[in-house]
Amino acid sequence: MDSHSHCLTHAKESGYTNAFQQAFACWVYAVFQHAVWNGSVTLVLLPGPVGQFLQNWMLNLGFVSVPSDVVINSIETLLILAFFIYMTGKLRSKPAPPSVPSPGERKEIAGKPTAVTA
Repeated sequence: MDSHSHCLTHAKESGYTNAFQQAFACWVYAVFQHAVWNGSVTLVLLPGPVGQFLQNWMLNLGFVSVPSDVVINSIETLLILAFFIYMTGKLRSKPAPPSVPSPGERKEIAGKPTAVTA
């Protein structure tokens, strides 16, 4: 069992009291992100002037013209990157839970096993 599932099944011991809520929130975000990312491709299918505008619009940077779908995907990519940087900062600022070995548990430091602690 990896450490992520251990945090879900042993929430109190791992120090993550809201583990299921956090896992569910991450899942909801992943579904939302994929829906937005995949849904943005279909924006050109919108009826009326909006769909036609997105089909024909090109961002002219002088040396290159960028189609609207690339511009939209680039903006989405930057927003997703900003969210991941924000979440990484939040996770890093969390102090690590203290690790107290149980009696009789072996501790390993720098790849060298030590004596059994009692």
